[in-house]
Amino acid sequence: MSSLKVEIMSGKAKLSGFLDENSDLAALATTSGELTISFKDVARVNSCGVREWVNILAKMGGTTLKYEECPMIVVKQLNAVPDFQGTAKVTTFDAPYFCEECDEEAIKLLEVSQVKNDTAPEMKCEKCQKPLNFDAIPNQYFSFLKR
Repeated sequence: MSSLKVEIMSGKAKLSGFLDENSDLAALATTSGELTISFKDVARVNSCGVREWVNILAKMGGTTLKYEECPMIVVKQLNAVPDFQGTAKVTTFDAPYFCEECDEEAIKLLEVSQVKNDTAPEMKCEKCQKPLNFDAIPNQYFSFLKR
């Protein structure tokens, strides 16, 4: 039984669920041209899922890939396993922020172009409108952007 749902429609693939050893990625191997992959609803990635993903990327050599809406668990894999990204260009990804005033975490969707010299863009708290603090080590969190 597959734990990852793959929906492909007109140049876009939406992934949802768990990327693990039970993930059926075969539909991705038949794509060609340009494909944008949304990771927005991927809830978990394990090491076997990373292996399966790297293997399917090898079969998609003729496809130009973009990754969008990458949650922090995908960013973690992008940073830890360069082959997880392959030749894909990341366009948008989640980043952790923290509001000291409200004592709350916030996840913000960033565009790659917003990150300059390992510096997170300034964001405001939706509750109190005070500036948020980036809640990770920038040069580590953004290291996948240097590829």
